[in-house]
Amino acid sequence: LSLTSRLVRRAITPAQIWGSGLDDYYAGDTAAGVRVTSEEVMRAAAGACIRLLADDISSLPIDFYRKVNGDSVPIPEPDWYSYPTARRWDTWPHHVSQVVVSLLTDGNAFIEGMPNSVSPEYLNVLDPRRVDIRQQGGETTFMVNAENGFPGSGREYTDAQMMHIPWVTLPGRLRGLNVIDATKESSGLELAAREWASRFFSNGATLGGIIEVPKEAGAMSREAAEALRDQFQYRHQGRRKAFAFGVLSGGARWVQNTVSPEDASLAPLWRHVLEEAARLFHVPPHLLASQESGGQAYASVEHRSIEYVQHAIVPIIRRLEEAYSRLLPGADTFVKWNVTALLRGDLKTRAEAYSILLQNRIMQLPEARQLEDLRPDPDLKGYLSTPNNTMPDSRLVDLQRLIDSGFDPQAALAYLGLPPISHTGGIGTPGQTPATPPVGG
Repeated sequence: LSLTSRLVRRAITPAQIWGSGLDDYYAGDTAAGVRVTSEEVMRAAAGACIRLLADDISSLPIDFYRKVNGDSVPIPEPDWYSYPTARRWDTWPHHVSQVVVSLLTDGNAFIEGMPNSVSPEYLNVLDPRRVDIRQQGGETTFMVNAENGFPGSGREYTDAQMMHIPWVTLPGRLRGLNVIDATKESSGLELAAREWASRFFSNGATLGGIIEVPKEAGAMSREAAEALRDQFQYRHQGRRKAFAFGVLSGGARWVQNTVSPEDASLAPLWRHVLEEAARLFHVPPHLLASQESGGQAYASVEHRSIEYVQHAIVPIIRRLEEAYSRLLPGADTFVKWNVTALLRGDLKTRAEAYSILLQNRIMQLPEARQLEDLRPDPDLKGYLSTPNNTMPDSRLVDLQRLIDSGFDPQAALAYLGLPPISHTGGIGTPGQTPATPPVGG
């Protein structure tokens, strides 16, 4: 067998898979000896964070507005929102998901505007690994290399043809920092551990135990050793024979050689890489199915979800809002991502929130129905009016005073400019007679 064949066929130990044994064969760009690419990182805990953020942001509704006298007035959706690309089945969530994945892996998102990025009809998300940014004479250009081609072998785009959204950038730099570089060590450690665990269970090279024969018994022939092994397996192998008594004679003894559950467990490593990824992307660990104590209480999870929106979702969508707002005609138009869907509580909590907003005349009745996806009710218009949130007409106070003073109610209504109402004509205060309001007050 060749050297490579022998290496592949042999069992892999943790030391070997983590780079201190088979350095030449398993060498990679991480200390764990595993090469981490954009595709590989999606299999790690960092990939779970990226998928979570991409799914959440791409599922959020967005609205288009124009500022008119300080008010945000809705405007029609642009064509590129309904059909981001020329492909019929490419949807807006799919487009946004690609942009977010590009941001969170390469640190940059490049969107080609067709025919241009000033008034585009279609938006095409490019592979960021194929794009080089160049700046010369105050002008920025983007060289998109041909797929599987050499640098400089593709097409050059100008600022008017390419929309560039960077993630985190160093001062004076145009290109965002590559997120894979920041996660490759922890992701490489996780991928290496997964490979080692898979090989550990698939190869099964660990012996369950050994029958040790004393030297005084003399050297056993191969046939005798195999007969002793087969006899022992026959009497004790299998679940029906588990915990049965065994007898060894001639000074032979049984030596346990199994790996304990604690030694075989990689749970501490999984927790470490999960927390490392959660810390990098500001994702609460409970959203990654973490079972750590202290993160499962209701109040803790609720507040962590709010922090997730504030620290993980909002920084991304703010970059997207600023970029996509520039695709709309006019300087007073803008795009707004609606994160309310991620902060919605249960039905009781929402009902209590609507009640507070309606009682304080912050929200109109039709708006509350719209947020719950209910059909418009033509009888419900404007704000909710109650005695607690409506200022009384000051004339009603004067009317009460006039009636209490003995004036005729109808005459008092006319005097105050209030519409007439039906009245019994009775005197408000016993013992008083109807009087005529004074002329001129």
